[in-house]
Amino acid sequence: MTTFPLQAGEICFYKSSAHGWIPAKVQSYRTGEGSCELDVKPGANVDNVFRLLDGTEVEYHSATSNSWIAARLLQKAAEPGTFDLDCKMAVPITKIRPPPDATGGLQPAAKHRSRGGAAGATTGFFDWWGGRAEEPPMDKGKGKDGKGKGKDDMGKGKGYEGTFVPSPAGGTTADVRQGQGDWGMFGGYGWGGAPRKASLWRYCPQDGRHLDIRSEPNVDGGRSLHCLGAGDIFCVSQEKPGPQGVIYLELADGRGWVFDHKPGFGKMCEKYTVEEDDTPGAYAVIHERLEVTKNRASVGGDTVGKLTAGTTIQVLEVAQVSEQSRVRGRLDSPQGWVTLFDGSTGLRHAVKSRKPPARAERNACSVWGR
Repeated sequence: MTTFPLQAGEICFYKSSAHGWIPAKVQSYRTGEGSCELDVKPGANVDNVFRLLDGTEVEYHSATSNSWIAARLLQKAAEPGTFDLDCKMAVPITKIRPPPDATGGLQPAAKHRSRGGAAGATTGFFDWWGGRAEEPPMDKGKGKDGKGKGKDDMGKGKGYEGTFVPSPAGGTTADVRQGQGDWGMFGGYGWGGAPRKASLWRYCPQDGRHLDIRSEPNVDGGRSLHCLGAGDIFCVSQEKPGPQGVIYLELADGRGWVFDHKPGFGKMCEKYTVEEDDTPGAYAVIHERLEVTKNRASVGGDTVGKLTAGTTIQVLEVAQVSEQSRVRGRLDSPQGWVTLFDGSTGLRHAVKSRKPPARAERNACSVWGR
C-alpha cells in the first residue's frame, strides 16, 4: 500500500477524546509539522488521523445483520464521501468506521485478513455512533504550539463557519428531544456523515410586524420577495457575525438572510428547539417549496406538488426511511408524503404546530415589512 501526504479534501477519521473516531475532511496539511487542518479540528495531530487508503482494513455496518463486520477498503467510489469495500460497493462514510484496534498516522494500518460476514460481526455502535449522549463534553485541545490556549475539539473548524452544533435542530442534544425519528435513532452523526450545520430559529418581533428577508447579510441590504411572520420558525445553515454584534442568519432553504437583532430596535430572532418527537399531528412547513411525493420513499419523478413555508399540514403517519436518511410524514391533504427531517443534511423541514400560522400580513410584505 503506497503512503503519501494528506491531501486537501481527503476524507478520513479523527480520534476525538470525547467522541472517539469521527468522520472528518482534510483542509490542509503542514508538511514536517505533523499536524493538519481538519473541518472538525484545527491543528489536529496526524497521529489522531485514520486514513481511508486503498487496502485499509475497516468495519462496515451491515443492515442485514444490524452489526459491524470486518471489511477492506478497495477504493474511493464515484460519489463523494463513498467507498468501495470488498463486501459492498459505494458505501457512505456513515456506515464505515476504523476497527477497534485502529491507530492513526500517515502510515496505513497493518493489514489483516478481512473476516467478513457474521464471523466478523460486532453488535451495536460505538464511540460517536454509540448511544444517545446528552451534550458530550468537549475535548480541550492544545494550540498549534502545543501549549497555548486550545479550542474545543470539533469547535470552530474552518469547514463549518466557526460553529459546530452536534444536533440536527440546533441547541444541544440535551435540549433537543428528537426521539427515534432522527438524532436519537443513531446518535451523533447517524445518517448524515457530517456534523450538523443547521439550527432552528424563531422570529419574535416586539411589535408583531413581519420581517422582509434580505438578499445579503446586511440589515440595510436588498429585500427579497420573501418574508417572515411573527412566530415563524426557520432552519439556518450559516450564522455569520457582523458589525455592531449582529448575527446574520442564512435560511437553509435559500430564501435569503435575516438577523438576530436590529441595532436601535432590539431582538428579532431567537434560537428554537424541538421539544417533541415526530408523531402524527399538525405541522408547520418551515422549508420553502417542500416537495410532496406519491411514495413513502421519494424517487425521481413522483412529485405531486410543493408547499410554501408557513403552510400548516396534517400528518397522518410518520415513517423512518433509513435508506434515504429521512423522517417522512404522510399527509391527508394534499395526499402524499413529505420529509419532516433530512438526516443527510441535518435540515428540518417541518415542526409541530399548535395553531395555524398567520398568513394575511405576508401579502403586503413590501409595504409594512421591517
